[in-house]
Amino acid sequence: MIKMGLSVSAAAAIVLIGFFLVFGTIYPAIEQSQELEMEARLDWIETQDARSKADMRISGVVHEEETVVIDVVNTGGVTLKTSDIEVLMDGHYQSHKINSMAVDGINNTRLWNPGQVLTVTLEEIPSQETVRIVVVNEFGTGAYFVSGG
Repeated sequence: MIKMGLSVSAAAAIVLIGFFLVFGTIYPAIEQSQELEMEARLDWIETQDARSKADMRISGVVHEEETVVIDVVNTGGVTLKTSDIEVLMDGHYQSHKINSMAVDGINNTRLWNPGQVLTVTLEEIPSQETVRIVVVNEFGTGAYFVSGG
């Protein structure tokens, strides 16, 4: 009987040690995954907040020969990146034809602050009577302009 009591105690000790090893391995992984999930939720909330504050409007379009100059005002409450600006004309992607971008007259700026005017110059655009222009920012907010008849 003494041997049986010892083997039960030894088995219980082994199971208890195994439980501590498993728990010690799983707990940090669960804690880290919850921390990563919380960070992702905070990033998503910040992005949604910035998206709701991102707004702009086209204040003017000049179409001369094969050049189009578009003035866009950042009317939102968030700073936008000029590198993430896309232009569509009559439903066709034209961002590859952007020759220059200037924010308040300063060329090659990366940031476009609220209240500032972004001037986008596109080259090799054929003259048309009707032009529908959409300028889209990094958050998917668009500014629309329609001219002609």
